[in-house]
Parts: sequence; structure tokens; C-alpha cells
Amino acid sequence: MAELWPALLAFLLAYLACARLALAQPVHRQAVAPGASAVRGTRMFSATLLGSSLALLLVAEGGGFGALLWLLLLSAAAFCVAQTLSWKPHWLRWLVRTRAEHADANELR
Repeated sequence: MAELWPALLAFLLAYLACARLALAQPVHRQAVAPGASAVRGTRMFSATLLGSSLALLLVAEGGGFGALLWLLLLSAAAFCVAQTLSWKPHWLRWLVRTRAEHADANELR
């Protein structure tokens, strides 16, 4: 069971990266949270998450199998994000910053 945790964590990181990349597009962002604003650095943060998941699997599984497992988990994560966006897009609402939250954050400054 202990050897399964790195793969699960890598899948979670890949899922979050794919979800953030999808929510960087205005169409998906409006479907999840109407009136939500774009977040700066989303693509760079997603690339960091993907790189972290690759590094985790390379360390845990080795070069050959780690890279192969990463590619398979990446495609599974992208598929799961696509299904989430088409079936229950509100499940990804916690990843989006709405205009009300943005206004509240600006008032605190």
C-alpha cells in the first residue's frame, strides 16, 4: 500500500494542474462560476504542479516506469477534468476566485 501513495499524489497534482489550466479559459471559468475573474500566474502554477508530479514519480518509480506512469496519469487526470466540467462543473468552484472575493481582498489592502 505504501508504494501506491506517490502515484495517488501525482494523480492529484496532475488533476489540479489540468483543472487550473481548464479554468484559465474563459468558457470553462464562466461555466464553473459566472462572474469569476482570471487569476494571474495560473499557467505557471499549473506547469509547476505538473513538474512536481513528474519529479515525484521519477524519484519514487525510477526513470523509465516513472515517466510512463506520469504520462498515463496525466491523460487520466485530463479525462477526469473533462468529465467533471461536463457533469458537475460546480465541483471546481473552489479553484476559482469570484469578483466578490476579489473585491474583499482589495478592501483588506
